Amino acid sequence: MILFKWHAGLMAAGFLSFSSALLVAATQRRKPWWLRRHRAAGILGTLFILSGMTAAIAAVAAAAKGHLRTPHTWLGALTIAAAVATPLLGLLQFKIREQTGRLRATHRLCGRILTGAALVTILFGLRMAGYL
Repeated sequence: MILFKWHAGLMAAGFLSFSSALLVAATQRRKPWWLRRHRAAGILGTLFILSGMTAAIAAVAAAAKGHLRTPHTWLGALTIAAAVATPLLGLLQFKIREQTGRLRATHRLCGRILTGAALVTILFGLRMAGYL
């Protein structure tokens, strides 16, 4: 049971980190520091999400239940993929200059998908746990 609590806490921290990255990008772009904070929050969010995924995998394995059995787990897999892809695309736009526009647009779309998928996944998880 403790691993599920770690999973929930780490995923919530990841969601809050990604939400703050989105908020900084949406409201603070005129400040000279916005990109550093946006990048740090995005990378931190990815680390939290991956750690939460590891806790979930360990908890399911310890409970001897099958993986990817519910909508929460499938949406969680989408969220994890977006959590890895979004910061990666954001970093790549500074490395592959000839693709900056396309990478930036994809980064923004992926970030929106990440935020929405994470919120829905959290709600499904709370419902599975009996809190909703």
